[in-house]
Amino acid sequence: MSSDPQPYAGRLKVDPNPLEKNWGEDKTLEVVYQDEAIVVVNKPAGLLSVPGKAVTDSAYTRVQAMFPDVEGPFVLHRLDMATSGLLVFALTRRANKVCRSSLLPVG
Repeated sequence: MSSDPQPYAGRLKVDPNPLEKNWGEDKTLEVVYQDEAIVVVNKPAGLLSVPGKAVTDSAYTRVQAMFPDVEGPFVLHRLDMATSGLLVFALTRRANKVCRSSLLPVG
């Protein structure tokens, strides 16, 4: 056995990590409903729901930028990066508490 801690350094070629690419950078985040308490957005496939380790662009950061003067936004649920669909964000602490209690399992 080799005592070299990196015996393949410089010889091993690997593809870039696909999770370090912002797959949603060219996608738009559509607001489908908004009131003083919540906002519902249509998250496109490829966009993260919340910031990741390598990619900070996300539905959450975009909603933050759209509503800079609210108490939240608070993330009520998430969708996988490859999944498109509706995401609900609470804009106030009260809405976050009410919505979260509504989402808790019963029994």
